[in-house]
Amino acid sequence: MTLKFYQYGSDRLVATLELDEAQSSILERINEPTRLSATLTSTTAPDIQIGARTTYEGITYYVTKEPTVRKEHSQLYTIELDLETIIGLTRHVI
Repeated sequence: MTLKFYQYGSDRLVATLELDEAQSSILERINEPTRLSATLTSTTAPDIQIGARTTYEGITYYVTKEPTVRKEHSQLYTIELDLETIIGLTRHVI
């Protein structure tokens, strides 16, 4: 599955990455999916910053900390991200 990431507060596309669903997971709290721990792949090093957003299965998630980017070889990067829904973001604010 392909995820498109948009800049915070804008509709500017910053990255299009492939989701590795076998290594990704959704954490649910109070029957609401609030966090997505995602492993993504790309052929180029992405420039995803905190606040960027994406939609997965109809739910909007936001990047809450700097992604971990590993270069596997010249044509493959692995990106690990923690994403939160707007409900999940409240724990950062409180």
